[in-house]
Amino acid sequence: MMRVVLILGISSLLVLTPTAASAQDEGEDTRSRTSKKDAETELGGSYRASVFGGTYVQGARYAPMVDVGLRGGADFGVHEILAKFDYVYDPFSTKSFNFADENQTTDSVAVTDRLAQSMHEIEGKLGWDARWSKMSRTKAWLGGGIRLPEFDSDRRYSADLDLNHRYGKRKGWFGEGDLGLSIRKYPNYFVADRRIDNKGISLTPGFGYVFKGGHELEARYDFDFTAYDDARYDVLEPNGAITRSDTNKEYVSQSAIIDGTYRPSKAIKLRLRYQFEVNNSINYDRKIGGVGLTGASEDKFMPDYYDYSRHLLRLRLSWDLGKLSLTSMAEYWVRGFDTYEARDVDNVWTGELRQDHSVDLGLEAAYLVAEPAGTQLSVVGFVSHLHRDSNMKREISFATNYEVTRVFVGLEVRSM
Repeated sequence: MMRVVLILGISSLLVLTPTAASAQDEGEDTRSRTSKKDAETELGGSYRASVFGGTYVQGARYAPMVDVGLRGGADFGVHEILAKFDYVYDPFSTKSFNFADENQTTDSVAVTDRLAQSMHEIEGKLGWDARWSKMSRTKAWLGGGIRLPEFDSDRRYSADLDLNHRYGKRKGWFGEGDLGLSIRKYPNYFVADRRIDNKGISLTPGFGYVFKGGHELEARYDFDFTAYDDARYDVLEPNGAITRSDTNKEYVSQSAIIDGTYRPSKAIKLRLRYQFEVNNSINYDRKIGGVGLTGASEDKFMPDYYDYSRHLLRLRLSWDLGKLSLTSMAEYWVRGFDTYEARDVDNVWTGELRQDHSVDLGLEAAYLVAEPAGTQLSVVGFVSHLHRDSNMKREISFATNYEVTRVFVGLEVRSM
């Protein structure tokens, strides 16, 4: 029997930190919201539509946030066909490049604050879900998206293909593997004769164990490869001359990830993640201009410019108190570079390798007000705070020392 479900939904506004190697070029991909309820929903699970009023504290700015979408699917027994469409307007998105005005063409628009800019996001996905047996399941998603930010030079078009297979029972041991393909196009972005259009592939095998009571432990290995279409940097010749490379840069990023979930009761869920990431940049050697301790100009050649390792720790707590539900998140990571020497705010070489720190905090509360016509109407409030600091104080290309605090309050409607 065919079952057709059409769902009005909202895409999850997670507080995320990018792990892909291309994150250096895509800016900080952290979002406003702490809750991740809809991220776990596919067919027939839930729907919601939200309107919020919010503020970006450091910028003393106020604006609405809107998030709506459509989801649908058809059940053919073993197979399900799924479709999703989402639209988000985020007035204080941090998915920006943070280039200073002196380094980026902006169509004569002065760029003085790139940490949080307004952005429209449109995304559509078509999916296939096959339950071969109680132990074997395959999912595939083909999707595309458009970002329309306040600064048109940051516009992005994307396409993704994701394939996942899981083998194992609901309780006990399981194995899982993910394969992802991606294309990113930035039609209006052109800096120093370079673009950041790229193609990527990721492979993530993993295994885990689901204990009685819903506790879970999982380990994964993530491999990401990103190849850029037109981003050529520098080459040091045998005679000491520095010339433009004939080869575009690439990234290989590898991560070891451990996720643990603990449920002390039906109302409380704790999730802890540790991640160790190593990023290897290929054909990305750079000549960087700076100032020596004597005050004279001093250029340095940095091979493997964006090689680094990073440790990340994230804790998430969900607490369901009936009409009131709470979600909180705390994340810390530290990243150390292999060859990237730091400079102070006056562009003077410090003699230290660059090291970055990040603290990300989020809290969300939702209170159920009424249940009209088979829906749930809730008042929702959430706050997020992102703090980054680095010994790299010279911020010509990317902001490395900043704070972004956002607060939103609004109404949300979702299915029963």
